[in-house]
Amino acid sequence: SVTFLSKQVDATAEQNPTREAPVLLDIAAVEGCRADLFTDGPVPIDAKKGKSWVGGSKGSQSHRELNFPVEVISAGLNLALQKAKASVEADRQRILNSLAGKPLESEPAMEHPNYTKAN
Repeated sequence: SVTFLSKQVDATAEQNPTREAPVLLDIAAVEGCRADLFTDGPVPIDAKKGKSWVGGSKGSQSHRELNFPVEVISAGLNLALQKAKASVEADRQRILNSLAGKPLESEPAMEHPNYTKAN
């Protein structure tokens, strides 16, 4: 079985005061031919199904997320960016240095307070 985790993250209002609302957190898992989506709010298909669903679009969202693998949610909530791997090591280095406010091409720190904030 294969599991894919996607965490969409953006700056919080504290980090970016010009942003009206934070970007929602969505996590996807794929196992075999089955894909599940855990979303921070209903998606368009929930609104469509919600027209004939008890609880409306929120009820449809809850039903859609019932079979989402708990271990994927746990992995997403226990993320440690500084320990993560990237398909291109230079990308990992630049991401960590960007978070730490260091020159992008320098050796990334093993720990930094901004990593904790991002995690």
